[in-house]
Amino acid sequence: MPRPRAPADLDALRAGLRADANRERTGLFSCEGCVAWCCRAGFNAMRATPAEARGIVRLLRERGALGEALERCADAVDRWRLDADPAARRTYTCPFLTAGNRCGVHEAKPLGCVSFTPVRDGGCDQDGERLGAALRRVGGEDLPIPLAVLAAAK
Repeated sequence: MPRPRAPADLDALRAGLRADANRERTGLFSCEGCVAWCCRAGFNAMRATPAEARGIVRLLRERGALGEALERCADAVDRWRLDADPAARRTYTCPFLTAGNRCGVHEAKPLGCVSFTPVRDGGCDQDGERLGAALRRVGGEDLPIPLAVLAAAK
């Protein structure tokens, strides 16, 4: 299966996950009022491939926000010891979670995050099968998002 070679390819995978995930529930629930448990320590162990991390770095560079974001990533790595064993599924609060419980890198959000969709008031679900298929197209070793972004920025 061909790997995405450009940001547009990742955008297409994101759009596909958003459109296909829980098609029967589209419009029934939204992220309004979400408390973002899935993005916080205790729940979040999201990872990003090198291609996904490069997309985040590109977006942050375009916004002129890369320096501050890299500091938040480094703080997350230190706080939750994400570099102690990068293969471990440690939980951490995403450095891109905004004060309003929104994704600060929504346009370049990793596919794992995109694959979570609201399925009922107060809860989300992830379609692991669709996510797995999308990640196989992306390829590359995944890391916790803050580690992946720091690596991509080098």
